[in-house]
Amino acid sequence: MEIRLLTQSDVERIINDPVAGCSQFDSRLRLCTIMEVLETAERSRKGRGRMDTREFLRGWQSLRDDGGALARGDIQIATLDLDCLIDSLFERNEATVVVSLWSAAYAKDLPPERTVRRLILRPSERKWWGGEPFMEMESWYSEGPDFDV
Repeated sequence: MEIRLLTQSDVERIINDPVAGCSQFDSRLRLCTIMEVLETAERSRKGRGRMDTREFLRGWQSLRDDGGALARGDIQIATLDLDCLIDSLFERNEATVVVSLWSAAYAKDLPPERTVRRLILRPSERKWWGGEPFMEMESWYSEGPDFDV
C-alpha cells in the first residue's frame, strides 16, 4: 500500500475545502499526524492561515461527517495515544525489554512538534504504515535521521 504523507499545507488545504482538497491527490492512502491538524487549527485561530476559526471548524466537521474523507477512511490521522507513546519512546533489546529512552525523543535542539511527529511516525510492529512516512517526515526537516529508527 502506497502512502502519501500530508504536510501541514496539504491538511490546511483539505480542511479549507474538503471536496477540492481531497480530489487533488492521487489514489495513495493519505496519512498525517495530529500535529498537522493542530497546527492548522492554531494558524486559523491566530489569523495566519487560509481560513478563520469558524471556517476551520466547518471544514473539520465536513471531513468528520458521514460521507466525509475521515469517515470514508480516505485520510488517516495518526495520534500519540498511550500505546503509541510506549512503543515509540523506548529502545528495546531483542527480547523486547526496555533498555533506554529513544535518543531521538529527547533531542535538545528540536522543537516539541517535531519530537511529537517523530514519536507518532516511528515505525513499530503495531503501526501499519512502516518506515517510509517517518523517513519522509525527517527529510522535510533535514537530510534524514542521524540515529537508528
